[in-house]
Amino acid sequence: MGSARTWNVDAEIDPRIHSTADHVAMAVRILVESGTTAFLRMEEPATEAFCSQVASMYQAVPYHNFKHAFSVMHTTYLLLQSYIQSPFTPLEVAALLLAALCHDIQHNGRTSSFHQTTKSALAREYASHKGSVLEAMHASVAIDTMTAEHVFDHVVAADADAIKSMIQELILATDMALHPQVIQAYADKKSSGDSLTQAKMILHCADISNPTKSPEVAKWWSHAVLREFCMQVDEEQKLQLPVSGFMKADLFSREEANMHLEFVDSFAVPAWRLLAVSSHFDEYVTRQCMTNIVLCRKMWLAAMEPTVQLTVMSFPRTLKRTKSSYEDMSPCGDDEKASSTKRRCMKKVVRRSGLETAAVDVNVT
Repeated sequence: MGSARTWNVDAEIDPRIHSTADHVAMAVRILVESGTTAFLRMEEPATEAFCSQVASMYQAVPYHNFKHAFSVMHTTYLLLQSYIQSPFTPLEVAALLLAALCHDIQHNGRTSSFHQTTKSALAREYASHKGSVLEAMHASVAIDTMTAEHVFDHVVAADADAIKSMIQELILATDMALHPQVIQAYADKKSSGDSLTQAKMILHCADISNPTKSPEVAKWWSHAVLREFCMQVDEEQKLQLPVSGFMKADLFSREEANMHLEFVDSFAVPAWRLLAVSSHFDEYVTRQCMTNIVLCRKMWLAAMEPTVQLTVMSFPRTLKRTKSSYEDMSPCGDDEKASSTKRRCMKKVVRRSGLETAAVDVNVT
């Protein structure tokens, strides 16, 4: 494994140009730099073995893969670094970073709803968790993997129990269905001072942080999301199941742009704006991330114009792919026009997100 010393984990990392081995090495670097390995008394070889094992347990799906896991871990780390005054203990920092790395472990590219509809083995095993089938599985597998890799062997039993409990709660809270509860708890002054509430918000924001990246990276992630959606829609059609309508769009279409804009305005803006106006964070949140969200919105709004063709972004030379190579992956949209959806979305953009005002509030120019 190459040394991670050549990479700056305190800045944005482009996922397009790094291998799995690179991401493993950078994950180790984050665990060391954050003090997590010191708290857990883990030597670097054991930390590398653990991160490598976690990476091997992520499936080769378009989006919920190890690159996404590392991206969420890295953004969590950047948010922890961005705190003006951290509310977290070393144990809580360790729990946050470990939960981030493992939060989608063994994800197979299908939603919890799909598993429940198809009555899959996973849905039956985790039926007691109601809708959070995947998150319950991720939490269980994460704890089992950490235990098998001796992550908790060198801390006292009380700390081991506490960190396992927090990891489980954090991963369960990544269920997107819980988005309103997570951000409402953070917005509530009575509960916002609680470190677990803040930790849930940090991990949730990291999980939906694609729009806070540079526009080309954000676009790359968004295409990966849609490719995974297409795979589920194709399977739903083969099984003659009701198709998940929100997943239906052609790659590089205005419908896709509308889908991603809706995500930005419904999820990323409300959550990240709360962080930005909280006075807890430095310019990484208040300027860099919020500026990128503004740029991301402009990108998708421009792509929705009738005269604009959404094309493949410029990849590094080693990752150059053509539009046709993506289209060969069975685009799953239908021929319906999204004009009414577009008009409805355009009317809601400023009203719902409040982003034009937010740009002033958080000094984004």
